[in-house]
Amino acid sequence: MAAEPLLTLRHGALRLELAPDIGGSIARCFSEQDGQRRHWLRPASAEALCQGLAEGMACFPLLPHGGRVRDGRYLGSDGQWHRLPDGTRHSLHGIGWRLPWQTESLGEHAARLTLTVDSGQWPFPFLAEQTITLDDSGFSHTLRLTLLGDAPLPHPCGLGLHPYFPRTPDCRIRLLTAGMWRTDDAVL
Repeated sequence: MAAEPLLTLRHGALRLELAPDIGGSIARCFSEQDGQRRHWLRPASAEALCQGLAEGMACFPLLPHGGRVRDGRYLGSDGQWHRLPDGTRHSLHGIGWRLPWQTESLGEHAARLTLTVDSGQWPFPFLAEQTITLDDSGFSHTLRLTLLGDAPLPHPCGLGLHPYFPRTPDCRIRLLTAGMWRTDDAVL
């Protein structure tokens, strides 16, 4: 599967390349100055781009849930157990990263991507939106999920991003957090 051309956002020295057809992913995010690149996220490989592998991108969206759902099933609002349709043992990251997204708007500094999923693809229909904006402080990435239809939400949902950072000797990641969930042997 040959990927569509990447969409490039620019602000000053910062560049961000999007791959909408590969799960609405970010392929690369880097600063370029004097012909030198500093990658802020692990850049997608040529192989990942050619094969359309979201796992090989710099970052991809997680929705309508992030992480794993044990045994790929959930207790619905009807009191019954239902299986998620992604075909994995423990449903992984929802469906958003597995589908091509549409480019709704594209400018020099910002882009808006959308994904519409119907009830034949997932237990509930939804519209997902990503807005990525570059400015003097870096880039912001906003995710939004809107339920479509009148049925109540059959199971919990959530949104997230799956970034990959370059693993170099001088790489440091700092974050403020109020807590952390530990994983079990099944990485759940």
